[in-house]
Amino acid sequence: MPQLTVNKVSALLALGSLLEYPGEDYLEKIKEAKISVAPVSRHAAKALDEFHAALSGQTIAALEEQYTRTFDIAPLCNPYASSYIYGDESYDRGTMMSTFERKFVEVGFDKGKELPDHLGVLLKFSAHLSPEELNELIAFCLLNPVKQMNEQLKDSESPFYNLLRAVLDVIKAGLPRELVHD
Repeated sequence: MPQLTVNKVSALLALGSLLEYPGEDYLEKIKEAKISVAPVSRHAAKALDEFHAALSGQTIAALEEQYTRTFDIAPLCNPYASSYIYGDESYDRGTMMSTFERKFVEVGFDKGKELPDHLGVLLKFSAHLSPEELNELIAFCLLNPVKQMNEQLKDSESPFYNLLRAVLDVIKAGLPRELVHD
């Protein structure tokens, strides 16, 4: 597997863990993610620095509140990729999620308690994919939803905008030009 792909998968795993509900070690996870992200994208590493700075000094309760306000209760940003592709009430959305579920079982991937199309789950699932499969996942399931998530948070006060900027920079790294569409 090419080094960029190895580094990219490591970065996606680290970023996926930052899309989980924050725990006591959340700020440390951001620092660790920056180390994983830096070889893939300096812009993503800078976005994680800004993310860390915005959250530093906050209590765990404040971090949890920021996360909940951004992604959970009446969210500023929906973290479920298929809703950006198909809309919230589409039969195709359910088909996509059941396809992911089957693939997760095939490779022995534990998605935890989240729905299969949660951005953090999909980023962590990337470790189970070949480079070609990873590019397909990015092109068809992640790139446009993550772009839309960034747009939703761009004018908000949520520090998670910086996290999603980092995710976008990393998923775009090394993609064939025809898939990026900028």
